[in-house]
Amino acid sequence: MRVDLKVGAWVSVDDYCPMEFSIDGDGNAELLLGDRSDGFELLYSPVALERFLVLGAEALKKSEKYLAEEKAAELAAARAGG
Repeated sequence: MRVDLKVGAWVSVDDYCPMEFSIDGDGNAELLLGDRSDGFELLYSPVALERFLVLGAEALKKSEKYLAEEKAAELAAARAGG
């Protein structure tokens, strides 16, 4: 199986983590999470970035659905108990 990932790593990104991007001389997107001194950088080709954004949109929808369902369940439990 061929894998086109060069390095594996785990990163946690909080709500207000600084984020920025630049485009390199080859048209790739350089994304920086955190600060230049101790942040995490990602380099995406245009095709890989598009795929990541599609996946990210799907993840956001599922996350929002999960949170809405969780909030609805808490509200229902509060109504049943009160």
